[in-house]
Amino acid sequence: MKLCKRARRRQSTDEWQQRYAHRAGIEGTIAQGVKGFGLRRSRYRSMMRRRFVLSAPGR
Repeated sequence: MKLCKRARRRQSTDEWQQRYAHRAGIEGTIAQGVKGFGLRRSRYRSMMRRRFVLSAPGR
């Protein structure tokens, strides 16, 4: 219970609200990319993916 109260107090500060507003803007931009352009499906491209797979342990 003490942690919740401390977190709520911290969230009411101007500094926290400014940082959260910045994060919310970034998350909104990412969400638009995911919905509009399928960003989640295009995480790796050609050579980068091959390098990742070949360098993975146990492969």
